[in-house]
Amino acid sequence: MMSGVDAGGELPDLIKDKDAAISLEQQSRMQLTGESLDKQIAEIYALHQAQPESIDLARRLGALNERKNDIEAATTWYEYAADLTKGTDAGLLRKISDLKMKRFEREIARMRSSCPLTARITNCMRKNPRS
Repeated sequence: MMSGVDAGGELPDLIKDKDAAISLEQQSRMQLTGESLDKQIAEIYALHQAQPESIDLARRLGALNERKNDIEAATTWYEYAADLTKGTDAGLLRKISDLKMKRFEREIARMRSSCPLTARITNCMRKNPRS
């Protein structure tokens, strides 16, 4: 009678292997950036081309582009998904709104950092703080 271990391995070895497999899977999820993220986007996009009415694929493309920090592409995919739902998915509408705000905040920060007047005002305020 075997106690859950096949003839090919010992219980401690199997536990170590399982733990290692779980660890590798978690690392692959966390490190989904750069080239591997682009690859996954390409794979999901190919599926989307075969199933253009799939809300799930459009959402996934939005989420992947968001992880890639491509706010414009993410917004476009979430808007596409929202159109497929005819605007009935409040979660998608909220996500679109949040991403648009994020894009505007980035644009404002970019404009502030490139504006010489803003730099002068900021420096002046640092030198003469109000009590």
